[in-house]
Amino acid sequence: DGGCGEDGGGPEGTLICSEVADANGVPFGGLRLSTKLIALRRQLAAVPSAEKSIVYSNFKGGLDLVEAMLSEDGVRCCRFDGDDPPAERSEQLATFKSRPEIRVLLLCLSAGSVGLNIAEACHGFFLDVWWNPFVHRQCEDRMHRIGQTRPVAISYLLASSTFDEVIYERGHTKREAASTLLGIGGTAPRGGQSERLAGLLKGLLGQRTARRAAEAPAPPAE
Repeated sequence: DGGCGEDGGGPEGTLICSEVADANGVPFGGLRLSTKLIALRRQLAAVPSAEKSIVYSNFKGGLDLVEAMLSEDGVRCCRFDGDDPPAERSEQLATFKSRPEIRVLLLCLSAGSVGLNIAEACHGFFLDVWWNPFVHRQCEDRMHRIGQTRPVAISYLLASSTFDEVIYERGHTKREAASTLLGIGGTAPRGGQSERLAGLLKGLLGQRTARRAAEAPAPPAE
């Protein structure tokens, strides 16, 4: 029928859509939800109806998929990314803030890391992670603004045994190193902070060296 059906049965199955287009109107030729998108779908459905959510992604294509999924579920959303002119981005943000029936904002990491006040939302979902963990922190801060009256819940959707875990662990090490260097939130005794920082930096450099070694071409066979 050219519409959508369920593979696996019921809303927990994998949704297949044959008439889905991206933000530019280009058809996907069908959409099969990944495990990560199914998890996001369940978590968004569990958010109370009076509360709003932000879905973050570093990839505009990822936001296209989420937007298509929400459209199939009848969930209205707004979108804020760098492809839109400033006036349209401002309009989308104002619509999300002012209209209670629009409960989801799709936000690109690069566009949402600075200068925004979105205290109307209290649920944040990161569809992927980036090498710089402080970009995520800045995005989280969009909800921790004056006017926020609810507890803020942040979720990172990480696929087990994938590159997601590698980037997230690297980001955790970077945050630990920054906290120790600046003396913010460090748990080590004051006298041991230098040794702690040296260990963290050694770990980061060791990971970088190992990656370079893995990427180096193999020597020619004799």
